[in-house]
Amino acid sequence: MDKELIRVIYITMFALLSLVLYMVIIPSKQEYKDYKKARRILGFAFMMVAVLEILRILFPPAGLKRFLDLAVVILFSHIFTSLNFVSFLYMIETSRPKRKVVKKAAVISAILIVALGITAYIFIDIRSLLKAVMTSIFLVVCMYEFTCCIREYDKFILQIEALNEDTSSITWMYPMLWATAICALIMACSFLYKPLYIINIISSLGVYMVLTMRVLSFVPANISSIKRKIEEAESKRKEEAEKTETPEETVPQAEEVNHEMVQEEDHPEIKKGYAKIEPLISRWVEEESYTQAEISIKDAASQMGTNSNYLSLYINKVLNTSFATWLNTLRIEKSKEYLLDDKKLSIEECGIKVGYPNIYNYSRWFKIVTGMSPSEWRKIQ
Repeated sequence: MDKELIRVIYITMFALLSLVLYMVIIPSKQEYKDYKKARRILGFAFMMVAVLEILRILFPPAGLKRFLDLAVVILFSHIFTSLNFVSFLYMIETSRPKRKVVKKAAVISAILIVALGITAYIFIDIRSLLKAVMTSIFLVVCMYEFTCCIREYDKFILQIEALNEDTSSITWMYPMLWATAICALIMACSFLYKPLYIINIISSLGVYMVLTMRVLSFVPANISSIKRKIEEAESKRKEEAEKTETPEETVPQAEEVNHEMVQEEDHPEIKKGYAKIEPLISRWVEEESYTQAEISIKDAASQMGTNSNYLSLYINKVLNTSFATWLNTLRIEKSKEYLLDDKKLSIEECGIKVGYPNIYNYSRWFKIVTGMSPSEWRKIQ
């Protein structure tokens, strides 16, 4: 396919994606505020790419202007990638300080790229060196922004799991973050090696078309409700901590709570209920039903033949843990058998067998439960 035709398709698609993000109606609700910003940021980034490519076709660089053109491409690619990561932080309603850190890193590095570009345009002898430095700045800052986003994603996932909420509404974000980082890497390589330019165009088109579809089908109300629950849980913890810090209030409150707990445990209906649910849980564990991927507490309760609220109460009161921790501990303990018994099985395959289609989630929970990664544990054993 002709190179110019690919560029025209590239421009057209990014312009269309931008228009779609701007024009698809968003309900005017308070909980959609950050989602609106994310869509606008992403739409602006896509339109910026389309406009830049149109200008490059209309005013093709020649002679000394070719380096200036490359410097502008590096700068715009940096801004484009940074806007992608910032839009993600808005999507999961990350705190304002964290967004400020990422924005500040993007602005400072953009200023550095501009300064280096001007310097290289004046001093021709060091042009190759400065091109490599500008590319390195672009890549390093992109990787920093990517790391910040991954940390925020991990933190949010753990908070959701601690609340026994379903995480399926945001699991698509993890592979999209990785895809954005890989696109940034291909972009950086294309600055230094021109034949990669076409690969950069094709990969970017594929990734950002999928990203746009995901963003449009995303339901931000779910994130807002989870964020509210997280804030409520944190405020409760703070209130409890403040109460325990006051000596006068500590003793009577502790006595009152203990009295209530004793009453609850001694209540014949509660004891009867616990006696009924224990064999149901035991049978469910023996059948290894916990190895099903993306199982929620409602699914588990339904399979056991009990109520999800009662199952949650039993796990919290009797087992003294949360459903997410209990479920993942069972999975990790089972995966240890696969890691030891069959050396031919890869780490990823061991994770899949116990309900982790994503190796990252498997490794993360394995480290939470055991304190080390699956590969480290296998080597030690």
